[in-house]
Amino acid sequence: MRAAAELFAYAEELFRGVVEELASYGVHADEGLALRHGHGLFCHYDLEARQVFLSVPDVEEPSGKFQAIVIREMLACPSDEELYAFRRRLLPRFIAHELAHHYRHRYGRFGANLWHEEHVANHLATALTKRRMSPAERRQTISLVRQVIDALGGGTGGLGEETYHFAVHALRVEGRLEPTTFEMLLTMSRAFQVDPERLLRHSALARGDIDAALERREEGVATFNREYAQDWKRYFHMHLSWMVLDLESPQSHYVEEFARDDLGVTRPTLLAPRRPPHERLERAAAAAFRGHLALEAREPTASRYFYRRYRAHLLDRLRDAAGESSLVVSASDASALFESWAPGEPEPFEVARNLLPAALHGLLPDGLHGANAPAGVPPDDFLETADVRLWEHATGIRPDEQAAATLDELALLERVDLFRALPVDTLVELSARLIRQKYVGGEPIIWAGDRETDVYVLVAGSAEVIAAESEQIVGTIAAGQTSGEMACLTLEPRVSSVRAREPCEVRILKSSELRLLGARHPVIYAELGRALARRLARATTGAAAELPNREKGRSTMADVQSLAKRAATDADFMRKLVSDPERTLRAEGISLTPEMLKAIKALDAEEMERAVRAFADSKPGAAM
Repeated sequence: MRAAAELFAYAEELFRGVVEELASYGVHADEGLALRHGHGLFCHYDLEARQVFLSVPDVEEPSGKFQAIVIREMLACPSDEELYAFRRRLLPRFIAHELAHHYRHRYGRFGANLWHEEHVANHLATALTKRRMSPAERRQTISLVRQVIDALGGGTGGLGEETYHFAVHALRVEGRLEPTTFEMLLTMSRAFQVDPERLLRHSALARGDIDAALERREEGVATFNREYAQDWKRYFHMHLSWMVLDLESPQSHYVEEFARDDLGVTRPTLLAPRRPPHERLERAAAAAFRGHLALEAREPTASRYFYRRYRAHLLDRLRDAAGESSLVVSASDASALFESWAPGEPEPFEVARNLLPAALHGLLPDGLHGANAPAGVPPDDFLETADVRLWEHATGIRPDEQAAATLDELALLERVDLFRALPVDTLVELSARLIRQKYVGGEPIIWAGDRETDVYVLVAGSAEVIAAESEQIVGTIAAGQTSGEMACLTLEPRVSSVRAREPCEVRILKSSELRLLGARHPVIYAELGRALARRLARATTGAAAELPNREKGRSTMADVQSLAKRAATDADFMRKLVSDPERTLRAEGISLTPEMLKAIKALDAEEMERAVRAFADSKPGAAM
């Protein structure tokens, strides 16, 4: 009785936690929703009662004892204790899964395609449970679940894998798709707004075995919808197979994705600025610049918004006037140069002043500064609705919730180095694609060894970076900084873990979204390079500063450079140094301090080799 009561109490705690977490994203359950005692194998959501029921057999009662024995035999659990442990390990996923059915039902999204509904529920279950499990815990869970799958047997073959919601993800887990092919399919899917399975099916990549698997998939989905839970053994087998794929897949799921894509619950829509007509670009540019000046002291975010709008109008006008000057603004290099400006940098328009058409000199900042005093900009000078509403809100003429939400979001994004050079219309568009995720203090954000490739942008709070092997803190991440770029670019496993030091809010950019954004705005990759270079410089500078000199107890840059030069010209020595720096340096008579070891272990092989070559090319300096 005690074990059954403890398990149900644990389930109630999980139940309340999911409901509270979803509420923080604006997703709400029925007021009367509760976790209730039920019968059956595990738990289920009843569409008529609108409640979640959990079966917890009491092995001290005859009926409960019999039920437990039957379940144990079917799941190959030798004892009640092992059955209890199995149920407890899977309860977080099961509870989240059934609550997902309730939310779909409550928001009018629950449909007749039961295969689809089961997978949508798995999306939320994975979003809530996978990121909280360490890689070791996931491996243990997968091993345990596979044992149960083997015990169930029953001639289901690979049906679980072939009916997984994301066919390309299953093929990736099984090793039938290379990482680069997998990423390309996701990016193309996002670009053309089509299912990646459709792209795969009609491409040269769909060789015989893949094409056959996709054909069997259609039949398997139809069978599932037709039979559903009539054959509980087959049903449970497929669910467990899907769970293994969820845990092994490099794909990540997030609560806000479930809210947005599967419930239709979204954050406030932002105002979307548009390009004014060609013949009115000059008037629009002048009005935007005056708006920037007028709001500089009163509302800095709105002021920066109007300055970015001014630059966009001026660039469009210059593109239109390409034939009026010696500057070929339509050329990709010149256009990208003008667009890639970020606050605090010299203004390219001023630098290139003498190359611009004389007729446009009056639209440059120094010309507009004296043309109009910044005391008031009539709304009819703004040609776009978004500009008018933002102006009226920022000046107090007419409070506007949508304008306020737009300014709040822009204030967050423009603090992020990765996004600082993007045009304002791109920032607004990007905001809708970023996924908001919240973490409590001490909660993992990224796990070392994970193969997912999303980029994490910290917008509130702070986080710490933890070395994979030593599990020591080797760095911190502050609001405005990013994490995860290296894995996104290299498709290699994460080299370090990241953990929230306090309550944090993160915006997550899917790797496919980043690739599309980078194709349109190459400056994104320049900012990624800057971020990685700064991180590498901090790590390598710290490492060099800790190298002890073999004779004087200190290290000189010459000592470091001597080893680096050798590695740069000796491929075998470079491989040894990169693969095992501690042993290799010790063999050269250099011992590592704990601080230096932390810094070096935070680098992956590629970063380490870059650091070594950087030292090889540097000039010897004073003792460190």
